[in-house]
Amino acid sequence: MQQPRAAALCVRVKTARGARETLRAVHARFIFVAVVGRCIRFSVALRMFVTSLVRRSGVGGSSNYGRWRSRFPREQSSGCRPSILSHRSPMTTHRVSRFFTKLGCAAVCALLMTFAAPARGQPTEAFRAMNRPAKPFKIVSNIYYVGASDIASYLIVTPKGAILLEGGFVETAPQIVNNVRELGFAVENVKILLTSHAHIDHVGGLAELKRLSGATLVATAPEAEMLKRGGKGDFQYGDNLLFPAVDVDRVVGDGDTVELGGVVLTAHLTPGHTKGSTTWTMSVVDGGVTRQVVFMASLSTPGYDVVNNPAYPNLGKDILRSVETLRTLPCDVYLAPHGYAFALDAKRAKLGTEPNPFIDPNGYRAALDDAEKDIRRKLVAAEKKAAEKK
Repeated sequence: MQQPRAAALCVRVKTARGARETLRAVHARFIFVAVVGRCIRFSVALRMFVTSLVRRSGVGGSSNYGRWRSRFPREQSSGCRPSILSHRSPMTTHRVSRFFTKLGCAAVCALLMTFAAPARGQPTEAFRAMNRPAKPFKIVSNIYYVGASDIASYLIVTPKGAILLEGGFVETAPQIVNNVRELGFAVENVKILLTSHAHIDHVGGLAELKRLSGATLVATAPEAEMLKRGGKGDFQYGDNLLFPAVDVDRVVGDGDTVELGGVVLTAHLTPGHTKGSTTWTMSVVDGGVTRQVVFMASLSTPGYDVVNNPAYPNLGKDILRSVETLRTLPCDVYLAPHGYAFALDAKRAKLGTEPNPFIDPNGYRAALDDAEKDIRRKLVAAEKKAAEKK
């Protein structure tokens, strides 16, 4: 009579051990794939995780590494070791394993989604470094800086409300709101939202800022489409740098204006960095003197194929045309989506001196010269490389 009880006890012990081993395996794989998910596409990492659970393993099992390697050869550069991917824990009881596999998949998939969410905001340390908190300050006349350490955002104050140019990352939005309030203004009084281009570091916070303010979002047609898709299908970054999707209320073209409380901003289409990159211009009265302000769009092409780009065939030519367009604009004060592009830190450190350090027409021309040299150098190098392949 004792033997069945002993056998049952043994089965329960083995079952408990199997459950613990399965949970440990689930936890280990969660940690591993969470880390891998920061290096490669999240969808690939999640697929690896689920596959590693639902496949039988241990005695009689098989490794998923070969399948992963054949299906996702591009991910091999991520530095993942086959020994980790091939690791399997013994399966002791199929029912227990299947139960905890399903439980683990449901719970851990939810955890992975939560873990991966920050990738929509600041996926790299370099991005986080650009988004450190910064004190707001007055630049000139009715234009205020309300952005982060390098991720710029500008508040343009009028008698009938404010215009906010650039939304930063998702994580920048609370900083912008706090900076607006610190200056004595209310985010609810922002009536118009603008941007230079639809990249994660300049429009990630627009959805939240629009929700908080109820403002009208204005953008060019190419950027409006990208904003609606949340960054999906970007010609350079694909689906890798996504942000919260947001609908544009008004689409503008080259030469169109945005007006509020006597302030007029003009849109100048300056494509290249993105297909709908927009430079905004306005005039201000500063100490009785009228100043021309240019919110210059980015002209950089980091890692871009500037010639023979199937996703953007005219990229190189567009950048050069944009530089020429910018040269025609009168400029006393030039600002940009990134602080480094107009020497933000150095100029801010000199505030309070005369003349205003942000009045810098020579710096504007020098920035355009540098941009033109950079793109011409890249065009020559790309054309030479293409010729060598023939």
